[in-house]
Order: sequence, then C-alpha cells, then structure tokens
Amino acid sequence: MSAWPFATGCCRHPEGADAQTPDAPPEPAGPEASAAGFRVIAKDDHENTRLQFPLYDPLHGRCRGRLEGTMKLEYAKSKN
Repeated sequence: MSAWPFATGCCRHPEGADAQTPDAPPEPAGPEASAAGFRVIAKDDHENTRLQFPLYDPLHGRCRGRLEGTMKLEYAKSKN
C-alpha cells in the first residue's frame, strides 16, 4: 500500500471530530474524548502534549488496518 491512500484515509479522523460531518467515520469520537480527558489530567500544555503522543501510534495502526482491509471495529455501529 502506498503512503498516499493511508494519509488520505487518516485525514478523515480530524474531519469527523472538528465538524458535524454526516458521513464521518466512527474513529473521531475516541480521540476527541481522549483529548478532553488529557486536558483535565495534564498540569499544562507541555504535559498534555507529552501524554497524548503514545495514543497516536495505535490510532494510526487502526487506520492502516482499516485501509488494508485487515481490521474492522468490533463494537462500532458501522463496523468499518
């Protein structure tokens, strides 16, 4: 798989979290909720950023699995 389809597919995550997109994928709700939680537990912006970075690798892995057709969500309504 080339990097371009991977990047294109993953770009929909922020779209769904930042806007009320009718056909948004199910993934944006998790990162949005996580970001809100990190804002509560972090003492400042630097700690917030440091704490959030480990979350991104598994999210990118999920996106890649979805685009390659090797992973589907178990509990989401759309099952994509």
